[in-house]
Order: sequence, then C-alpha cells, then structure tokens
Amino acid sequence: MRRELLDLIFCPACMVGSLVVEQATEQEIAYRQGSVSEIVDGRVACRQCAARFPIEEYVLSFSDRLESSVRADGAFWGAFYSQHYNQGFKGFMDTTEEPVPFLTQGVPTSIPFDGDEWAGIHVDLAQHRWVRRGGRAVDVGVGAGWSSLFLARHGFDVIAFEPALELTKLAKRHAVSTGVFIEYLCADMANFRMRPESVDLVFALHSLHHIPDIDDAVREIHRMLRVGGCLALDDHLQDSIVQGVLRDGLIREADASIFPAYRNEQAALALPSHHSENEGVGMGQVLQTVEKYLYVDDVRYRHICFDILGPIAYLKFNRSKEALTYTTEMVDFIYKAMRRSLPDMVEYMTLVAQKREQLPDSPVFSPPPLDRASADMEQSKIYEQELIRLHAIVAEKNAHIQRIERLLERIENGRAMRILRILSR
Repeated sequence: MRRELLDLIFCPACMVGSLVVEQATEQEIAYRQGSVSEIVDGRVACRQCAARFPIEEYVLSFSDRLESSVRADGAFWGAFYSQHYNQGFKGFMDTTEEPVPFLTQGVPTSIPFDGDEWAGIHVDLAQHRWVRRGGRAVDVGVGAGWSSLFLARHGFDVIAFEPALELTKLAKRHAVSTGVFIEYLCADMANFRMRPESVDLVFALHSLHHIPDIDDAVREIHRMLRVGGCLALDDHLQDSIVQGVLRDGLIREADASIFPAYRNEQAALALPSHHSENEGVGMGQVLQTVEKYLYVDDVRYRHICFDILGPIAYLKFNRSKEALTYTTEMVDFIYKAMRRSLPDMVEYMTLVAQKREQLPDSPVFSPPPLDRASADMEQSKIYEQELIRLHAIVAEKNAHIQRIERLLERIENGRAMRILRILSR
C-alpha cells in the first residue's frame, strides 16, 4: 500500500475522518510503471474516530467491518479461486494466462486464445469513447484481480477492492510478481469511500448485483466520479430458466461423453453445496439505479447459455483450435438470432454511463427486458417459501395452544380435586 492512498480515501468507520499511518514496514518495489515505496505490513488509524485497520501483505484491510453475509460471500469466492491458484492455474486472475473453465468438473485443461491476452467485454468497455485513457480507475469487487491487472497494463492508475481478504492478497502477490502496480484493498461498497470527484472510471464486472443496497452503492459511485467520468459495467441482469436448463444439459452431456478423457479427480474443486449468500441480491435493480444518477450511452444485452460450447468443442475434437474458433463463430451467429427472437430472455447487460453536471431527468433504457416465465417461476418460489414459513408459524401456534389447553386441563383437574377433598371432610 502506498501512503498516498490515504489522501484519497475516508475512514470506513466514521466516513469523514482521514487515515494516517500508525505503524509500517516499508519496501521499495521496482514496477514497470517505476519504483514504488509500499507498506508491506502495518496499521493505519483515523484522526477523527481513532478506528484502526491493519495492512497485511501490502493490502489495507477493512474486513472486520464487513457484514457477516458479505464476509461469507468473500469466503465462498476465496475458496473457489484459491483452489485454482493452488493447482497452478491463473487464467482467472490474468488475461495473459489461459482459462480453465471446467475445473469444477475435474478437468484441468486450459483453453487457448489468440494474441497476447484473451479478449472480451472488458476490452470494449475500456476503449469506449467516453472513457479517458490513463485516468484513475476504481475496480469494484475484483475477485482475484484479472480486470484490475488488465486496466493497469493499459495505462490506468488502478485502485481495486474486494471483500475476500484471501483474494486481495493473492491478487496483489500476483501483480507484484508480474511487475504491475495496483492498489488493492479488502473492502465492500458499504465501507469504501473515495474523496469526491477524484475518479475518472469505475469498473464493475459482475459485481454490483452482489450488493444488498444497490442505491447507496451507485450514489457513492456518482459521488466519487469526476464530471465526465464513467461507470463501465457488465452485470447479471436476470436468470433465464430455459437457458439455465440448456446450459446444465450441455455440462451433463459433456460430463458423460467428453470430460472423462481429460478428468483428473484430484483437480476437482471442493466447494460448499450452496452458492454465496449475496448471489443475485441486487439482480434486476442495477440498470434502474444507474439511470437515477448517470447518463447511459447504450445498453448491450447478452445471452450467455452457449458460451461454453466453444471450450466443449475444443475438448471434443482433441484440443482442436479450429473447432474452438468455428464453434465460437457459430455461437455468435446463434446469439444474434436469439436477440431477434428471444429479446426478453437476455441474461447479462453491458453499458457505460457518464456523470454530468445535473442528474438525469428520466430513465432512457429502464425498465430492462424481463423474462416473464422465469420471473413468474421465481415469484412462485418466493410464495412457496412464504407458505412454508406461514405453515411453520401456524404449527408452532397450534403446539402452543395445545400446551395451554393441557395446562388449563391440569389446573381444572387440580381445582376439582381440591373441591372433592373439601367435601369429603
């Protein structure tokens, strides 16, 4: 951590006080951007409220302030990606490394790509005409840091945060080893506050829908952005039941007929049976909230159910790059047809939104497309859960009534016995 970081952020405990270094072990590190003096381990304190926060392995940590659900979310993804790293796979943390998409199924085979780094939505976002090259970028919920590393390599001054302390340390360690400086913090949106109008770009890839209070988060993003600064995001818009079934079917078929030839059971990930607690908590609310504070240029909606077909074809045809390329092109063709015929069943959205002098008068792109069948199914699940909860309450009340009735019966029996005893005298 650079000491200069403390000039840009506020104390997460009081949200007004400035932080100062109280204790530090420092090291000079030679990065590609130049030599940087960083605090390896130490502690910072707030001048206003006297709160203290540790610096561990170059990472300033606010982990003790995270809510239990956010901490559990971080632990889930920390376990997921740490197992990749421990097996030597780094495609999840670096766009110059080959991804390993089927490690969950015990297939430790990476997928090749053309060029120096794998491409994707992140490239389009960073090259958008509204994005100022080389400005200060805040990367939100970065996981193991591949997007932060991509931005830093392309000239941005990056401050990245993530609620999984294990992952922020891992990402920082890797960035140091590659000679690229990135400022990593362990934090969430509720405990991260930059000085007003100090940021040119906020990058948020697949992270905002994890945030319980999305309005507070976007309001804070608006506050930290300079006028003309941008929020660039790619996020989960909604779940599509039909496409989820198709995706699961493809995985099951590949698991039966293709993966066995490549499987290494020792490489399979051992994960909790349930997803992270905050998965999807803000899903469906992101676009509407962004349009309250920022001007959206355009929204690109995406289907993703067939994204895995290219990697599956690569394995099916004996690691054929030709099969990978051809299948990927065909999937793009299918997606174009799906956007025409199934526009309401899109699963992801990509957009760039800009801060201006005044807030937007009215939304332009809200509400987003809605897969009515999936929404009705989700609502039905909510009703079922509520009905189960109500049945449990009724059962508990009935049991309580029965206990009271038995108690009254004993009281009446005791009263009757006392009367009989009196009469018998």
